[in-house]
Amino acid sequence: MPLCGFNKKMIDGIITFSEGLFEATIQRGKQNRVDDFTAVRTEVHEIDLFIKAFRDKYKTPEDTSKKMAEMIYGVAVFSGGLFQSILARNGHATSDFATTFQNQVKEIGLFLERLESKHQELKKTNTPEQTMAKAVQWVDDNDK
Repeated sequence: MPLCGFNKKMIDGIITFSEGLFEATIQRGKQNRVDDFTAVRTEVHEIDLFIKAFRDKYKTPEDTSKKMAEMIYGVAVFSGGLFQSILARNGHATSDFATTFQNQVKEIGLFLERLESKHQELKKTNTPEQTMAKAVQWVDDNDK
């Protein structure tokens, strides 16, 4: 993919991370005696606050010289986006929340594989700059 090439372990890692994130959030919700929807909604709120704190501290966290901060910021953005997409797809229904989550994680893996295929195709006829601009446009066009 445009990030660094493609290896199935990358997708497996994203899936494993996502599953752990979801399981920890649901477990914390159970400890707090709230349903899955409320647990995820609470997590999204906390992640949003964390991202805001990064932006307040660094202005542009992705440009900081502190690489650990940059990586943690990226993980927070990914996690928040994952949970927000689940909430948007599932609405307020709690009965099938885990299935919605699993479907979203599968979709992420498939999307990344498709992006890698498109990236390889674009590299054949474009400069690196054109390739990346077109890859971003492909992401925008295919993000439903």
